[in-house]
Amino acid sequence: MPRHHRSFLTLLLMGLLLVPSALEAAKPPAENPLLSPEDAPAPSFRRGNARISAETGAPVALYRLHYPVAAGTPEAMARQYLAENFSSLRLSSPLLADLAHFATREMPAGTTVRYRQTFEGIPVYGADLAVTISPAHEVSFVMNSYKPGVHVDSIVPAVSAASARARVIEHLGLNEPFAFDQTTLAIFHHDGVSRLAQQVRIAPRVAPFGDFLGLVDAQTGELLRVWDKAAYAPVDGSGLTFDPDPLSSAGATYNDPGYTDGGDADTAELNAERVAVTLRDIDLTGGTYTLRGPWADIRDSESPFEGLYQQMSDTFNFTRTQNEFEAVLTYWHIDNIMRYLNLDLGIPITPIQYSGGARFDPNGLGGADNSHYIGSTGEVAFGHGGVDDSEDADVVIHELGHALHDWVTNGNLSQVNG
Repeated sequence: MPRHHRSFLTLLLMGLLLVPSALEAAKPPAENPLLSPEDAPAPSFRRGNARISAETGAPVALYRLHYPVAAGTPEAMARQYLAENFSSLRLSSPLLADLAHFATREMPAGTTVRYRQTFEGIPVYGADLAVTISPAHEVSFVMNSYKPGVHVDSIVPAVSAASARARVIEHLGLNEPFAFDQTTLAIFHHDGVSRLAQQVRIAPRVAPFGDFLGLVDAQTGELLRVWDKAAYAPVDGSGLTFDPDPLSSAGATYNDPGYTDGGDADTAELNAERVAVTLRDIDLTGGTYTLRGPWADIRDSESPFEGLYQQMSDTFNFTRTQNEFEAVLTYWHIDNIMRYLNLDLGIPITPIQYSGGARFDPNGLGGADNSHYIGSTGEVAFGHGGVDDSEDADVVIHELGHALHDWVTNGNLSQVNG
């Protein structure tokens, strides 16, 4: 991480408060017609420091709580909070008998305790709670996908595990041997209806490859869902970029010979200031490389709509006259900043509008000489009027700074303060 980046972030972070968050691995859209589409997220809305389920009225996320609990083990502190707030969380009882602890993770910013909802000892698919506790013994963050009203008349399956497994294998055309092969009972609760299901998880060693999860109704044999849960092909690529900008790295002044914009023209001097970098964890799907990773994610959300600059090679070597160059520069700098904050400093700051890397459009605003952060979408975009904004790391970091301020204050971005 260059020194000037760290200095900028030090100043930025002085005004930020920590908030835990989750990060999901990027994966490609399901192209296999045999697979079910991912269920759409349940509708929700923001209210104060909470995101509320429109269906149940329960908070699905609670931010910056500062809820004090008695010092104890992480699980004891988490259970105290859940028991004292079971009603507002729409849990069934303060006894928490239907919550099974399955993980505790300790980090410098806090400890996260995770529970899975059960019904008569059977896990409810996709129904978890995560409680994050600060070192000061305060619950700071809660994620809640508990499903109220889960009930099935019988937990005795009419369809055997072997029959359900065979149903999924036949449907997908899977071939042995398998690296993973497990079938267990689960409760699948969707749109207010609970079903006892056989949950089949198979990862083949031979084609078709994937990490397949199938849900089969354990009473009727109906195939409810089939998904591929594999996180696909983050790989490292390479590219050329400015770091931070050619004037700074060359110690030059604008209008020195070779150091002018010239209508986005290449010069020998500007080309010489490009440096080779590693583009970490970019996406490889179907032989196509995309500047999309766990910390930065290219988008084409604003005109002139030039696409995602995808290619069949992992080498992104361009000059500034090519718009691909700005895409590489923006990805690399945003990726570096987000990794530095989250991994090096241990401060979990990620988008609140979506899961995954910080989204950016390297060629937006209709080509105007400006850049902006859009709080409603959580995306940054850069214009190309004059010297292209996305050719200057300081501009990229400035706009990302607005995003970080928005995310760390849970949507309370100010144009005056911060």
